[in-house]
Amino acid sequence: MMDSDLRVQEMPNMPEELGRVASSPRVLRTRLYALAGGAVALLATFVGGAYTGRWAVKHQLRARLQGGLWRKEGAKRRDIDENGEWLPINTALVRIESTVIHLPNGDGWGGGIQPMEDGRIFYATKDGEFGVIETDGVVKVLPFKVEMNLDALKRHPVYQLGNFPHTWVRVTDINLTPTGAGRYELLVGHHYFEPKGQCMELRLSRALVSVTAADVSLAEPFRTVMTTTPCITFYHPGYMFAFEGHFSGGRIARLGGDQVLFSTGDHGWVGTRGYPALAQDDNSTLGKVLLVNVATNEVSIFAKGFRNPQGLTIDSKGRIWVTDQGPQGGDELNLVVKDQNYGWPISTYGTDYGSIPWSLNAEQGRHNTGVQPEFAWNPSIATSNLVEVRGNEFPLWKGDLLVASLHGQAIHRLRLEGTRVIYDEPIKFDLDRLRDIVELPNGHIALLTDLGTIVLLRNADAYDKTPYLDASRQQRRTTDMSAEERAFAVAGRYANAANTGTVVVEASEHLPPAAAHGETVFSANCAVCHAIESSMSLAGPSLKGVIGRRVGSAQFAYSAALAGRHETWTSNRVVDFVVRPDGMYPGTSMPPVPLTPDLQRDLASYLDVRHRQ
Repeated sequence: MMDSDLRVQEMPNMPEELGRVASSPRVLRTRLYALAGGAVALLATFVGGAYTGRWAVKHQLRARLQGGLWRKEGAKRRDIDENGEWLPINTALVRIESTVIHLPNGDGWGGGIQPMEDGRIFYATKDGEFGVIETDGVVKVLPFKVEMNLDALKRHPVYQLGNFPHTWVRVTDINLTPTGAGRYELLVGHHYFEPKGQCMELRLSRALVSVTAADVSLAEPFRTVMTTTPCITFYHPGYMFAFEGHFSGGRIARLGGDQVLFSTGDHGWVGTRGYPALAQDDNSTLGKVLLVNVATNEVSIFAKGFRNPQGLTIDSKGRIWVTDQGPQGGDELNLVVKDQNYGWPISTYGTDYGSIPWSLNAEQGRHNTGVQPEFAWNPSIATSNLVEVRGNEFPLWKGDLLVASLHGQAIHRLRLEGTRVIYDEPIKFDLDRLRDIVELPNGHIALLTDLGTIVLLRNADAYDKTPYLDASRQQRRTTDMSAEERAFAVAGRYANAANTGTVVVEASEHLPPAAAHGETVFSANCAVCHAIESSMSLAGPSLKGVIGRRVGSAQFAYSAALAGRHETWTSNRVVDFVVRPDGMYPGTSMPPVPLTPDLQRDLASYLDVRHRQ
């Protein structure tokens, strides 16, 4: 999947990912937000110096500006958190909560985030600027950047072309590793315009950072550790883009000591349109996972055959996982082993854009050359970075891989058994494209989005007295029941004591006649789906204590027709809803139950008596 999800209406045969970036309404919106956020940051710089945006972040000013723009468009977006509050999201096993922090000048399709030992978050923007998010959410912009030679690029004629996507020249990732008290080694993957060759390089650069509670500064300036070869020239005849920097990869993972892994994309040089297949070329460092010694600058090919490896992590067992974006379909999760070939561009589960066969693949839809992935997504989700859940914040997720998605705007939680992916749970956020993902020291998950925000995720159970998976409401196990209870359940409520097979209706003791008959009505028509003696939800919500309760307020996944209502249940309202559910709350999934007026009266009497008991 390409690193975009833009649509081109005037070119229906082109894939949705190949839109003209500058003309996309979505990108124009993002640029508008950037201008608003930039104005806030500029004002704050004059007022507050290095703490750019302290006041703005505290008051979520940029969020409010964005929220106003979204509301004018009539869009329903959850990515705008105007008050800095935590918003709930239900998943299969955990109810999580999210909150949003807006970065000054942080919009753009690139950059990275890294946790610091003291709980702060270090970040990089697409254009090579850096900052720190304090533990209270305040953003501090740092006074240094990595050199990408962007000013020279902007003077080059290619920069003025409509088919040169500026957003694809970027910082691809950062890695921050403590080296001693108050010292970190900072590694940055980034593009660099090489003026002599009039071409673009992918570089790995290194600096040392000094960290105190009050200041973050460069202890040693940036130096270039390695530069990919060949340098990627511009224009690409036969294709619509002058530079395919979105196939950059550029992720960093530390093996130990001075050894790091650095993933590189092929930048569209795939063995078609006259360009060589760099991912299979051992003389090129593109389309690879590289082994780099950041002290000696030695570089070797660790593994090859990758298209756009935007995800790279080493799990707690020492296994190396790489997510690699395929073409139209065929995004991959690979378990990477040294000296292995992972097939691209000779093999892919995807096809070419526009329902065209991938010409280098011997059999369409098969991955017969090189190491096959452990898992593949088709259709594509545009995989970006991934992380293993190791902390205790999400105990039911521990050991799972979380894969961030650009196109799907979701986290995909992968449950592993060994190296086998048992299932993939997509967790939608509608937060724009998810560029990076890390686990913080406290176990929270941090996401970097292409809208210039950082989203923090935490386990809501730690802050809510009602757990998401509530053991107090689980069904009682048959093995925990007495023999008498089990026999009663098997025989059925209406079997007589002699077990003759005849059915009798036995009214409960202490109920007046109308209510006793109403209990029979309830048992025959309602009890299959609704408990009334316990708070446990069955196919429908429990009706224990329903009289006097607000509509749609029980612990149950209500449809939109009932969720968030303000009316209160009475016995007559319950009965009216049973008989005419869609007439009372249009859109409900509750089927109607035909009851005569006498039966309706008896059911209401029963509900009233149960309410008083």
